[in-house]
Amino acid sequence: MYSAPSLHTSNEFRLPFPTHVGISKVQFCHETGSNLLAVSAWDGTVRVYDVKDYSDSHECGIYYHGKPALCCTFIYFARFLHIVNLFNS
Repeated sequence: MYSAPSLHTSNEFRLPFPTHVGISKVQFCHETGSNLLAVSAWDGTVRVYDVKDYSDSHECGIYYHGKPALCCTFIYFARFLHIVNLFNS
């Protein structure tokens, strides 16, 4: 059986993110030297990953928002993660 080679570039990362969950936004931290990546999802979770390279990425934290998390972004140089939804909290 032939297996196609795994092709990736320096800006692609393998994440341990559940495949059954719909992603609403992916946001890199813009702070120089930061390797943080936030992923918000329709199941109400926001996961933060430390992504160093393709094979070395791990989950730093998971936050359960309770409602679908439609957007997330880093503010104040990665000290805070802002989460947005359109539903009453």
